[in-house]
Amino acid sequence: MLLPRQQKVRRFRFLFMILLGFAAFGGFAQQRGPVSIQLTDSTTEVTNEELRDITIKVTNNGVEPFKGYLHIDCGKGAKLATKQDAPLSVEPGKSLFVPAKVFIGSTTPEGNINYTAQLLNAQKVSIGATEGLLHLAPSRNMRASLNEHDLIMRGTGSRLDVPVLVSNRGNRVQEVTIVISYPTELQDKTNKTIKLVVPAFKDTLVYFTRKVSRAMMNMGYMDISVYGVYSTGDYFSITSASVQSLSSSRKFGKRRSGSSGAMTSNYVSVGSQNTFSDNESYFVQARANYAVSKDFNVAFSFNMSKWKMKGMPTLLNDTWLGMEYKGLGLKIGNVTQNGELSYNGRGAEMYLYTDSMRRNKIYAGYLDKSFNLINGQAGNSSFGKAMWAGMVQDYGKVKNNTSVAYDEDNFVRAKSMLVVNEATMQLSELFFAGVKAGVATSKSSGEDAEEHESFTAGASLNGNLTKSLSLSSDNVYASGYYPGTRRGALSLNERLNWRLGKFTLAGGYMYNSMNPKFFRTSGTSFRSNNTSSTTDFLYQYS
Repeated sequence: MLLPRQQKVRRFRFLFMILLGFAAFGGFAQQRGPVSIQLTDSTTEVTNEELRDITIKVTNNGVEPFKGYLHIDCGKGAKLATKQDAPLSVEPGKSLFVPAKVFIGSTTPEGNINYTAQLLNAQKVSIGATEGLLHLAPSRNMRASLNEHDLIMRGTGSRLDVPVLVSNRGNRVQEVTIVISYPTELQDKTNKTIKLVVPAFKDTLVYFTRKVSRAMMNMGYMDISVYGVYSTGDYFSITSASVQSLSSSRKFGKRRSGSSGAMTSNYVSVGSQNTFSDNESYFVQARANYAVSKDFNVAFSFNMSKWKMKGMPTLLNDTWLGMEYKGLGLKIGNVTQNGELSYNGRGAEMYLYTDSMRRNKIYAGYLDKSFNLINGQAGNSSFGKAMWAGMVQDYGKVKNNTSVAYDEDNFVRAKSMLVVNEATMQLSELFFAGVKAGVATSKSSGEDAEEHESFTAGASLNGNLTKSLSLSSDNVYASGYYPGTRRGALSLNERLNWRLGKFTLAGGYMYNSMNPKFFRTSGTSFRSNNTSSTTDFLYQYS
């Protein structure tokens, strides 16, 4: 005789077996019924912004014609580009292949995206279903850029801040290293690094801060370089900036004027950096300038770096050949232009001085945005291309530079055209004023193309008001969609120095606001507004 508890357990097992039988019968009926549905490819590899074709096979094994619908649902990150409920009719014993298109969003992170295809009868009741998988492979697309390419050293003991904007347009989180390199003449640990993790489709702003030393002030002027490096050792950005003291004469841009004769010394240098460390590297550098004849000049630069660590690329950059004949110059190889648009890549530029005093110049250039000259090495992938042309006119106390540029930026997926005019005026022997104005139009690529107009404007005052009182005022604004280096920026930089014998009193105010805007197809889903301000006072005895 069974106990009450045993009877309950036996009844439960009996009911469970009945339910399991119904479920098995239902599943068998769905698979072996008169009409079945299946995917031709259950797993498909996709990329961001791709319009992918998928195909569903519907087979009628019955004796009656089938009329119904095919209903497709996509998971998060994908969008159906064709009709969601597609009507269909299948004759007995026949199969029908139904195509559909799925669009993968530009800001969809890496991973798997599920989609479901359901077979509906004429009354739109589901009679079968199947599931597929879209596998979005990881992609990496990083950039490190400087918003300011002309920096000022206020004095010994002051602080030099170098802001670097690090952007991730890839679909996965990236761990990267940003390296800043100061001149080796400083004879200290010139390379500083910051390691950070950047989420997919996000930006972050990092600051390199250094106390200005007496050696830096004695140099007066220097160039610094900023590198972006993936965790694998591959480079993704190389850019540079100029730093000078207030007491030195203005030199900004002179070393990048495009003249092959800008290099006045000949040298070859071989050495290593970060010796006896995991990041040890070896370099060969050479520069030369030769006057072949009175009217013909040839110059070249060579810069190669090789890292000890396996997997690190060999880097050949800042390598070029320049020639000039009777004021007509040509430069090929690595071309760098830091100005309204910052260019760094492989290409060529030409210039022509139209007067014997070499004060009026016409120039033009083209480059592909791939900074490593060695093919097959990391860093030689292209980020776009650029073309520019302009004219410099010198009227004595007034100088004017008008330029036009066309820029294709694969990073933000936009094409831009801009015209900029800059003028400087000498108000007195040691006091200068400057104004700048520019307009631009930018258009995105893709199905949902956008177009925006933008502008920039700036004004500056620099120099000595009296023998003991000097002023530095640099102010600029650029609207959100402006394609220049100061995109969406408002920058106010004011400085006053008063020298009283061996004493110096100085005060300054700096305000920076960054609120750039990008097209929807650029891969930027969110951008925070970065605003900072600094007020400082300096007392110095020398």
